Amino acid sequence: MQQANYCSTADHVSHSPNVKTEIHLCDLPNGTRLRLDQDFHRKITSFIQEKRKVKSIEKLMEELICRQSIYNHMNDQAEFTVSSIRDLIKSIKVPFITVENLVTEIGIRKTARNPKIPFKLHTEAGARLRAVLLSEVYLPTVIGRSIELKVPELEIHGMMKKDFLGTIGNYPFETSSYKWGRAYITRFPAILASISKLAGVPSGDKCLVNPFVPKDIMLGGKGIKREYLRWAFASEGTVCRGTSLVRCVDVTRVLPANFVDELGVGKKNTNRKSTEGCFNKR
Repeated sequence: MQQANYCSTADHVSHSPNVKTEIHLCDLPNGTRLRLDQDFHRKITSFIQEKRKVKSIEKLMEELICRQSIYNHMNDQAEFTVSSIRDLIKSIKVPFITVENLVTEIGIRKTARNPKIPFKLHTEAGARLRAVLLSEVYLPTVIGRSIELKVPELEIHGMMKKDFLGTIGNYPFETSSYKWGRAYITRFPAILASISKLAGVPSGDKCLVNPFVPKDIMLGGKGIKREYLRWAFASEGTVCRGTSLVRCVDVTRVLPANFVDELGVGKKNTNRKSTEGCFNKR
């Protein structure tokens, strides 16, 4: 039997695309909607009102280079987009990065509250999120569509929701059963797709895209690598002591033995129907 050829870690890293793991407001799509702290919103409103005293709306719009109606920003509950707020704060001479701490909601259709901007994914939580997204989730190619996690293991749903809350922001999740109770579905807002694409999770059919392990994880510390592999194996198979991977590709023999031991030990799960847990931590 011919032995498989494995590329080295250095080869994988050199060919993998660059990723961004600290994502600022200016990195997000221009159409991303957001709400601002009310005091700062009033500052913008006062600026607009002051300008209106001396210039026509047409001239004001031309000066602000604003793509939305000027009246949209006069209401305390009004929404901005990334592009419109960028143009407005240029006129009131406020550094764009200072606005990040003043955003109270962010999203494209459904919004996350109290966002943790900049979003930092080079963490153990960020590694877990991306492991499941790469293994189990289809990221839509159209900006603005929510993403769906459809797996039978409730532990994966719980981890994704917990790490979203800790890394992205607050969101009212709902998990429901489908396929006559054989699996569960949780919907995540489109902002997670926008962030994940920048951090190494491609959109579209992964059978065609053949994604890489994100470069920062390959170059990261032991804890980040461990969490990525734990949840990649939880999604695609089960790591068991003395045996190989139950599903997908057996990579046990190309990993250091002590590293495999630290991933966790659990029972084989060939039908993926059980919701008692993906693995048991030692």
